[in-house]
Amino acid sequence: MGRLEGKVALVTGAGTGIGRACMVMFAREGATVMGVSRTQSNLDETLAQVTKASGKGSVFSADLSDPELAEGAVETCIERYQRIDILLNAAGVGYNLRETSAGSMDPLDTTPVDKWREVIVGYPFTADFHRLPLRDQLFEIVVDQLELLIRGDKLRVVT
Repeated sequence: MGRLEGKVALVTGAGTGIGRACMVMFAREGATVMGVSRTQSNLDETLAQVTKASGKGSVFSADLSDPELAEGAVETCIERYQRIDILLNAAGVGYNLRETSAGSMDPLDTTPVDKWREVIVGYPFTADFHRLPLRDQLFEIVVDQLELLIRGDKLRVVT
């Protein structure tokens, strides 16, 4: 029995990188996972890794910079699994943003907060988190890349 047995995790940015790794790790620890990302083929690969790890889950393709799609991801997870216990926000944009938004990809210590909000796609998602109907149901973790980078925390599962 894993540390997250019986929990439901919604993971943004699940198509690659931190989001993918966390989705697989949470599934390996027993959570049922739902991954959200823009690219369906990346999500399919992540879900294959979840399945290979004997995990259970599903995926939802959406651009989380669109508030309606972000809300749809939450609603879909609740429809599928009746709740969300863990929310991990690892959605972000690629380095191509530096071409359209000067300063957005500068070193961490010189990047202004407003530029970080452009980079962290799920920022409106977590900033408005207090308005989500599931707020009282969450008890495990809400992680945002910005917090992890600024505080220098290591990702850990809190049980």
